[in-house]
Amino acid sequence: MTIDTATASLDDVFDVLAASALDASSRGAVLYGAQAKKQLTRAFPGFTERHYGFNKFVGLLQAGHEQGRFTLEIVDGHPRLTGAGDVAPARRSSTVWLKSDLWATLLTWDSGQRRWDRRRDRAIFIPTTEDGQPLWEASPEDFVDIEPVTMAEQLQWMDEFANAQPDSTAAALQAALADRVPGAFRRELTKLNLQQGWTTYLQQRVAEHATTWAANNGVALGSIVETRGKAPAVPATPRPAPTTTSTAPATAEEELRARLHRVIDKMSLAELAALPVPAGHLFTR
Repeated sequence: MTIDTATASLDDVFDVLAASALDASSRGAVLYGAQAKKQLTRAFPGFTERHYGFNKFVGLLQAGHEQGRFTLEIVDGHPRLTGAGDVAPARRSSTVWLKSDLWATLLTWDSGQRRWDRRRDRAIFIPTTEDGQPLWEASPEDFVDIEPVTMAEQLQWMDEFANAQPDSTAAALQAALADRVPGAFRRELTKLNLQQGWTTYLQQRVAEHATTWAANNGVALGSIVETRGKAPAVPATPRPAPTTTSTAPATAEEELRARLHRVIDKMSLAELAALPVPAGHLFTR
């Protein structure tokens, strides 16, 4: 069923986007901006974002994101949507779109307990032995506590990123941080066209945190990065042999860097490009 754009409200538009994003999330996929717009033109023939007062389609997507209807990310300049968490409205259909986390707990065949977290409105899966004992109690040696990035650390990174910008830009970002309003910093990044710069900086800092945690806990670096498919190998550029003759014991940082280099040297250029965190950012300070 379609609704003419002239009679479709902005809320109707967000309904379609939210349902489409949740559908993609339930299948483990993402809804890209071009696909989202195609869904809207199917639902509302003649759809145009200008009808709703937006000069660009990404502006309409940002408005839906700020209202909590879905989650918007800009990755390498391309907008993509994922479900925000609520079941998509079913005002014009009897179809109910389940949240991706609930979908996974309903359909995962592994033994385990499934629980609904009332406080966070999400489904969680607890792997267990056949008699129902949580695996981290039955096999504690198989699990390592993860040290999350604290809110204080994240705010510090935001402050550092802001201070690295030109004066006028830095002032605008610092003002957004000072407001303590949820989403203010991200909205200012969007306004200043700095989303990609911040994403790259955040990836770098999170990668540093993760690799340090891995090194401290004996977790192999190769197990914490994701390679999304392989392409034909590209010959690596020969690297000159080290010229240092120092025999001083390597520090923990030097050992970690050496391990990272050994792993990276085995990857093709295509594999490096497929990593969620570009390899170059792992070592940039």
